[in-house]
Amino acid sequence: MGSGADPHAESRRRGRPSLASKAEEMIAREGLFPSGTRALVMVSGGQDSLALLHLLATGAAGRKGPASLHVLHVNHHLRGSESAADEELVVRACARMAVDVTVVHRPVEKAAGNVQEAARDARREAALAAAAENDCGRIVLGHTADDQVETMLYRLGRYGGLAAFAGMLPNDPPWVRPLLGCRREETAAYCRDQGLEFAEDRGNVYPGYARTAIRETVLPAWEAGLPGAVNAACRAAEVAAEIERVVAGVLEDAARRVGVRKQADAGELSTAGLLGLEPAVRRLLLHAWLEARARPAASRAAVLAV
Repeated sequence: MGSGADPHAESRRRGRPSLASKAEEMIAREGLFPSGTRALVMVSGGQDSLALLHLLATGAAGRKGPASLHVLHVNHHLRGSESAADEELVVRACARMAVDVTVVHRPVEKAAGNVQEAARDARREAALAAAAENDCGRIVLGHTADDQVETMLYRLGRYGGLAAFAGMLPNDPPWVRPLLGCRREETAAYCRDQGLEFAEDRGNVYPGYARTAIRETVLPAWEAGLPGAVNAACRAAEVAAEIERVVAGVLEDAARRVGVRKQADAGELSTAGLLGLEPAVRRLLLHAWLEARARPAASRAAVLAV
């Protein structure tokens, strides 16, 4: 499979950090794997998860990686024979890298509404169960900077509000994301350099999905017009996620000042209490309170109207 190739060689030739060095830096910076950690790696068979598995299984991501690995592949049976081929590819890859793998079947009905969301929920449930069964303290996901920014732009266009900017965190135990500072083009290049076979998911290029349009049209155009935009937005999303956690504490304190223990659970809010808050805090509190009741989400206009 070419696992003996130098994971840093191509990037050294190009004079920029390699995928392996970026993953190693993220792992060390965020302390993703406490000493002795056994990790469950989610592997779909795509380029991102195969590159991630190879980095961790070969030790290319550095000495601060997990002590041992177990792989989970979830087959949703959405693409017929292609889904079966993905499963076989993952099993072969794990055998070559000497990593144990568990395959679970979680069919998702295409007519059940948001197929992608239903599949994500099914994978999350399966991952938590497999981690418990295999004594894994961390669940490793192959999300990249492209996934981060794609999600941010989707939420921003659909919902708005601070939460739209808040991205995934590299370290959100048990979930960890070593590749969050890397681009998808880098994982593809890594797989080619290492001779790793990976699957192409037709769902990733299907034009009917909003996220696909962002991935295939918006991000390339943005990057072409402003080189480095995706990486910059990815960093902004990480900062926004940290800010959101701080803001949550501010809002809990504000909720107590208006006489409720948790703003989202309150049936009503005190007008006098609200007027005693700073305008910015008052609006954020109202946004959270309305969002707990509105579908699909509270708008800025609704907050200002209240």
